[in-house]
Amino acid sequence: MLIFENKIITKILFPLSWPYFVFVRIKNFFYDHKILKQYSLPCKVISVGNIMVGGSGKTPAVEFIAQWLKKHGKKVVILSRGYKRTSRGLVVVSDGKTLHTDVYSAGDEAYLLARKLKDVPVLVDKKRERAGLMACKTFTPDFILLDDGYQYRRLARNIDIVMFDNFEAIRNIRLLPAGPYREPCSSLNRAHLCWFSKLNDDYQAVPDNWSPFQLIRSKYIPVKISHFKNEMDEIDLKQLKNKKVFAFCGIANPKSFMRTLKDLNVQIYG
Repeated sequence: MLIFENKIITKILFPLSWPYFVFVRIKNFFYDHKILKQYSLPCKVISVGNIMVGGSGKTPAVEFIAQWLKKHGKKVVILSRGYKRTSRGLVVVSDGKTLHTDVYSAGDEAYLLARKLKDVPVLVDKKRERAGLMACKTFTPDFILLDDGYQYRRLARNIDIVMFDNFEAIRNIRLLPAGPYREPCSSLNRAHLCWFSKLNDDYQAVPDNWSPFQLIRSKYIPVKISHFKNEMDEIDLKQLKNKKVFAFCGIANPKSFMRTLKDLNVQIYG
């Protein structure tokens, strides 16, 4: 995110990172030593999250994993906090058959997942363990996927996946508010997989200090443009070649979006 690239701002905010660091370390210590309780569910739980603020491909990764599990005959439920939703408490966004709410009550990510995964139940609740228990009783899933669940340690999980954009994203390792990190890098020790979702030719080499981790490397390949309200209304990507466009997006890291447009030979005028 651009604010963390300003060295003057990060130096001013750096002293404020220390209280945050202490809070995070104490919280993790309490969970690591079972001083704070974790709730377990009667099914497998996979968490997909990150240790940095902003987008790193968490929601598309959840969608991919859900589709893969469904393809292999597994019953899946997705749990999300429902970031910036207007509703409160437990909300069933979709029961795997019908979409029950709108984007305002569900939150952007949960609503998107419910629209794209029409046969997968999607629930939102600040208390993920409560939503998980309800999901297990109602839908009897084989797997529950936690969208943005790495910091939510009240719910035990079988696999923790941490998402990153690319190796460039890990250069500024300062904690909030001076940097983009929600947790210190030492917190990666509890991760089972680190997934770099937006690698390109410039960042294919794996740094030596990442060799102990199990890594997944991938990149996005655009295949089509579709209308948000009507996904059947599609535009062939070839029609964009040499077109003059005014581009805007609502994602945390717009650089990857702009790079995708340039790769499609689109002329960006603003």
